[in-house]
Amino acid sequence: MKSIFLLLIILNFTPALLYAQEFPPIKPLRAEENYSAVLQNDSLRNASFLNKLKALPLDKKENIFLTVGGEFRPRLELTNNKNWSSKNEDDESYYSQRIVFHGDLHAGKYIRLFGQIHHGLITLKNPIYTQSDKLDLHQGFVEISFSLKKSQLHLRGGRQELLYGSGRLVAMRDGLNIRRSFDMGRIIFETKGVNSQLFYGREVKVPDGIFDNNSANAPFTWGLYNSIKTKKILGTTDVYYIGFDSKIVKYNDGSNSETRHTIGVRRWGGVGKRFKYNTEINYQFGKFGNKTI
Repeated sequence: MKSIFLLLIILNFTPALLYAQEFPPIKPLRAEENYSAVLQNDSLRNASFLNKLKALPLDKKENIFLTVGGEFRPRLELTNNKNWSSKNEDDESYYSQRIVFHGDLHAGKYIRLFGQIHHGLITLKNPIYTQSDKLDLHQGFVEISFSLKKSQLHLRGGRQELLYGSGRLVAMRDGLNIRRSFDMGRIIFETKGVNSQLFYGREVKVPDGIFDNNSANAPFTWGLYNSIKTKKILGTTDVYYIGFDSKIVKYNDGSNSETRHTIGVRRWGGVGKRFKYNTEINYQFGKFGNKTI
């Protein structure tokens, strides 16, 4: 009897496990996910209602399809003795949440439209290290793609998230409740083992209102990021240059304009199934007011 019961459990969960193995992985950036393979697998697409939302065909040939997704992140934080204070009034507790919806429209092989709106809530009266936003456009861009023999060229313009390397210099900054985005133009070149991206734009400021996010007077960011997979040497090598320019930056040393340049190299990868490594070195130079960086 136990054997029959165990067999029924295995038969019941085996299809779900197979679907999980074949389904495209969730990535840190929603805009980098691609569910076109789900269109070619009816059993995978029809496995659940949520699977269907990842590949909704809009024409008979299924050249045009829509991906729909979302996120809800509730969070409760309790802090005692904030800033090493023994006063009870300095103890802090608050609730935060982030609600996000996105749509990704693939109009054939060459044109793509991506849009994402978000809502964020912080119950603190004067949040310092976290952000609220009632409702706004977090991402909205157009991407045009070209096939060049064994390579792909993508031209992307609009509001978008960035994540380069291990995220120490340019990232979506998940911890502050509202993720970071940029009004930016990007050229993305992909070929076998190589991904090169050229970018230029401004960070988006996030006031606590409705559709009032903007990049006017925000810092400029530009650069070139190259990621190269090496077969003979384990892992991947990233070589990059990142520029930053702001009219006003505040440090302990004072407030002033800043132009900063970063040149870096990163080596990362895995050894076997259990060990991973990440090594990064960079050099920065520029000006902070009349002082040299």
